[in-house]
Amino acid sequence: MILLYPRLPHALAATLAGERATMTVEAARAVADNTHPNATYAPTGGMRVQASNLDKLAGSIRALARDCGYPSPRVKGARDHFDGHLGRVLHEDSGLSPSEACRDGVWSFLACVLVPDVVRWRVPGADTSHANFLGKDRGIDNALGRCWWAAHLLREEDSPDDPYALLLELGVDEMVGFARRVRAMVNRRVAATFARIVVTFHEAGPAFARFELMRDAMKRFLRLASFASFESLTQAELERSLWDLVTASAVAITRDRKIDYAAPERPASVGEIQSAVTEVLAAPEPGGAVELDGDDDDADAQSDLNRQLSRILARIDVDSSGPFRFDQLKVWLGFQLGIPSSRVAIKRLASPKNYRNRIGEGLRPRPELALLLHSGDEAEVIAALNSRLHLCPETTALLCTSHDEGWAVDTIAGLAEAPLVSTLSPMFPAASFVELELEEHLGAELPADIENHIVETVAALPLGELQVVETVGAQINSLLEGIGGHAPTKRIVDQKNVGNRISESLGRGASVHVFGTTVELLETTRRIAEEQSLGTKVRLIIILVEDEDGSLASAPVIMRNSGGQVEEVEIEVEADEVEAGLSPDAIQAYPSVDADDELDELDDSSSEPGFFELESLEERAILVAQQLLFHGALTKSEAIRAAAEGLRDAGRLSYQRLRTHGRVYTAVLDAIEMGVRTGYFDRPRRGEVRALLDSAEDYSREDWLEVVERALPSGEAATRHDAVRIAAAWARDNLGLEYMRIRGNGKIDRGIRNAFRTLIRRDRMEIVSREEIMLLDGD
Repeated sequence: MILLYPRLPHALAATLAGERATMTVEAARAVADNTHPNATYAPTGGMRVQASNLDKLAGSIRALARDCGYPSPRVKGARDHFDGHLGRVLHEDSGLSPSEACRDGVWSFLACVLVPDVVRWRVPGADTSHANFLGKDRGIDNALGRCWWAAHLLREEDSPDDPYALLLELGVDEMVGFARRVRAMVNRRVAATFARIVVTFHEAGPAFARFELMRDAMKRFLRLASFASFESLTQAELERSLWDLVTASAVAITRDRKIDYAAPERPASVGEIQSAVTEVLAAPEPGGAVELDGDDDDADAQSDLNRQLSRILARIDVDSSGPFRFDQLKVWLGFQLGIPSSRVAIKRLASPKNYRNRIGEGLRPRPELALLLHSGDEAEVIAALNSRLHLCPETTALLCTSHDEGWAVDTIAGLAEAPLVSTLSPMFPAASFVELELEEHLGAELPADIENHIVETVAALPLGELQVVETVGAQINSLLEGIGGHAPTKRIVDQKNVGNRISESLGRGASVHVFGTTVELLETTRRIAEEQSLGTKVRLIIILVEDEDGSLASAPVIMRNSGGQVEEVEIEVEADEVEAGLSPDAIQAYPSVDADDELDELDDSSSEPGFFELESLEERAILVAQQLLFHGALTKSEAIRAAAEGLRDAGRLSYQRLRTHGRVYTAVLDAIEMGVRTGYFDRPRRGEVRALLDSAEDYSREDWLEVVERALPSGEAATRHDAVRIAAAWARDNLGLEYMRIRGNGKIDRGIRNAFRTLIRRDRMEIVSREEIMLLDGD
């Protein structure tokens, strides 16, 4: 559906621009409006934009401006941030088509009438240039228009991450350069590829300012574009041609300035990389298979994929500085795991501390898989993983260490819920799998002989033999020793195996955690009570109590729940000189875990699986979207709380108090983010989400009833014709219903009119006259 925006005649726009240019921001805000008596529209070709949509667009623009300091004078660095994000807001929220964006009067209206205060704030001074308010030359000089055109040209349609990422990476001058050359950059694929190559090239060899490289390369491109058809090239050919063009610009700039410069190598295309990988894997294996350990059993267990990985790495100079040396490995790993190669990060770690900079902070967006190449002490890198990986929990990390014969993956580190953990497990020997529990609030260290304490502690329970997951060879020893004789990880034991044994023994679900101090135990007890029910679970917590002489004794803690109340919390210490106990009375000192607090239980009689029982994040997203239908646009915080309360009322989720950044809060947020990516939610405005029911074919009779009851005001008569349009408009604004017009006897018209008849039969609506109906008060 094409939206037609109001347009201002040029003479009127020039007059208004002269007035707005000298106003204060506050005065400009006072004259802002969503309409003007002299505004005109295109006579045909679409539907006029509604005043409510204009208000929403203005609100989104001002909200972004406030993030950058509006209405106060702009702070340093705010200009690039504002323009980059403004392009996204205008392109996503306005619904402007390119044909409308080419109309000068449209940009004059937006800048002079809708948000003149933002333009005046964005371009401060005694007298803002009138060009920032006017729509001359398709709005290229307009403060809003140039950002929209940059977003339109530089949006990377096939990007698996943020399609507007280039707007945030380019400076204002570079964005304007693209916007001014819109006629030359008629093809959006060419424009986005050109900008991406300039950015990548400059990052690989930054010997001069990037805007200089952009300006010179643009000149060369415009000369060639007069007789060469860049848009007809394949993506690989286009990337190769533009890389050569940018290289020529860089060489010319450095030659003129007599700078010693070596241009970076062109990254290989996906096809070239796949051919190279096939050639490597087809070549004879030099010197036999790479072995992780001298044990023949380990060698037999080593997977073919691990061998292939080692063989590919053997052909790569991992210590070179080339930014594209790992491209073929990224493509291979992405293909094997079914994820985009752009979501694979490979880093060579010279020392463990580099992990903080190379993975923890330097990758945006966070990768799904991080392959870390390290030839030093594995325990140090595991310590770095434990301290940093919680900052990007969506990332699964492979630790690849060097051996005499080559490289091999020794450790997979990631959260238990990470989807890649199960995918990666069969790729590599089971004996090389170490599962880490990386939670930011768990900070106490565990002793080096943790496995002995755990075995001794659990041996008294009827669980049978406890198995400890070991890395290859003696890696478990260095892992446990860590720094200062303490283990850096929190989940060393095979907790799933222990949990299964406890479940079998007790006849009900169980989970296991390992902590180092009673302080941690109390903190975790609060968290458990706040976020989830103990009604269907028995939780075994193993703590380690330190005696006066420094010795350690293990203590199993069993938590039960009966009738929605914490019935028993016991600590039984098996050391002669240590006496410790934790009763419900002792916990009462912590208000969040008062023994008399009611803890919600899951409804055991319900046949529907609980929220946390759903393994797929997309299934959780669907469940959350169902709870948020008909709520309209909500801030993320409002959406999380509304969804959590709805799921709890439906018996699909249980918690006592929803704590920000807690387990329930984070899980619902992850589900909403997945829903945005998969189309169950959209972002109608910045910072808001909306559950979608956008196709009329997906509406049930009950859905239409809900729409009508929410849309029509009670006690006010309306014609059936008007009521249909009011209900449809409500569904469009709150559920994203898509339609250009309401056809008589179409799906929307029939669904709403059938809802009228149903409500009349249920005495919720009455017929006022032959044409008029009225929704009755629910009371």
